[in-house]
Amino acid sequence: MIIKQGTYGNIILNNKFIYIEKSGTTYRFTGSTLKNDISLNEVISADVIAQETATGGGVQGAAGGAVLGFLVLGPLGTMLGAGMGSKKKGRDATTISITFSNGRVWVAENPTPNELAYLKAAIAKNQLTANQTLEKKSSKKSPPKNQKKIAQRTAPPHKSVYRNESIKGRNSKKRKAQPDLSIFGLIASLNPTNPLDKEILYYLDAYHIYIWSHFDAMLSIDDEVIALAPMVLQNVFTLANQQKDLKKVVEEAEKSLAILEDNLLELMPLKETAKNNLLKANMFSKGKFRNEIKSLDLRIHKEKDAASAQKRAITTAKNKLKQLGDLADIPDLVDQIKRLNTILCPANKLNLKLKNPKKIDNQSYLDVYRSVFRKLEENRVRKEQDLIDKEFEAAKLKKDQKEKLKNEANQPINKKPIKERIKELKDLFDDGILEKEEYEEQRKRLLESI
Repeated sequence: MIIKQGTYGNIILNNKFIYIEKSGTTYRFTGSTLKNDISLNEVISADVIAQETATGGGVQGAAGGAVLGFLVLGPLGTMLGAGMGSKKKGRDATTISITFSNGRVWVAENPTPNELAYLKAAIAKNQLTANQTLEKKSSKKSPPKNQKKIAQRTAPPHKSVYRNESIKGRNSKKRKAQPDLSIFGLIASLNPTNPLDKEILYYLDAYHIYIWSHFDAMLSIDDEVIALAPMVLQNVFTLANQQKDLKKVVEEAEKSLAILEDNLLELMPLKETAKNNLLKANMFSKGKFRNEIKSLDLRIHKEKDAASAQKRAITTAKNKLKQLGDLADIPDLVDQIKRLNTILCPANKLNLKLKNPKKIDNQSYLDVYRSVFRKLEENRVRKEQDLIDKEFEAAKLKKDQKEKLKNEANQPINKKPIKERIKELKDLFDDGILEKEEYEEQRKRLLESI
């Protein structure tokens, strides 16, 4: 078919050729003009808007078919009936309008029989889907009036650190407006003057600031300390166990580097000498000096590669030692780590096999907060549900008491003395089961029955 007038996004489709194709159970508009195919799921109706005189059925056949189609299938039947009534040549002169769910309208000419059939099938399917959705919504049962409420859970933050933005105005890097770390429980057992305890406090404070700046939360329970402390202690434990080896690596690498640098100092003058000899040599001896220069270049290249490797080894080892900071000066560091691990997180087992410390960053803090969040949410929901249950039972008891009292008041004969029944009414009013109006009404009814 040819789109005489219409748009798709920013694309103007006037006088553009577009056809409909079927793929499985789905239908779509496609063509070189469209960047992406358009699903017929968006089409809600199609109508004949013009019919030219033609042979083989012509206007009369088209008009009759359109009327019959409208009576049978509505607007879509109008179009299909006209197409069938006009035969081949009548169909070629048919102009239709296609309406989409977003209000967009296309005016198209010369739809093929297959395209008409596809439109019919797609619109019928769309109408059925819309009706089923409507029925599904209308069939939802409203909860009973006296049904007990269920405490709602709050979902934890997204597991990816990149999906959780900081609260506006809270910058984790600016310390002026940030709250201080609360001192309680396990945190109170840490000594800020001890280098190892200070290391734990540093990461606890960083975690505290992260959850404050992103979730308006504060480090408030020991579970957060128990979750974060093992990460810090394991990193320090890994470095402490490697401390002697790292120092040895630095010492040996520096010795090797010194030898390699001495070798380079010897080789460079030899290469210069060989170059000078090459300039002075005759044509018969030049080959000898070229080979000598080539050999010296190879040796120099190897020495430089070896020197670079030793430098990298020294840098890596020194960076690991640097991570220990003041902790490197503690003589019994490993023993202190084990002691602190027993105090803060006795269930944690320090791993001797780890070779490299793991990075502790915002993702680590988010993982800790999510695990603690679930536990806190469980406790909150449990308490809230307990309160809801108690209120529900109290309301039920109050309602039952009112019903019982109402039934007793409506009985023509009651064996209890009026005085005793009035006293019961007063007790129910004092206990808050009856409102003042209810109490007055029941009391009046009893007095009138005397």
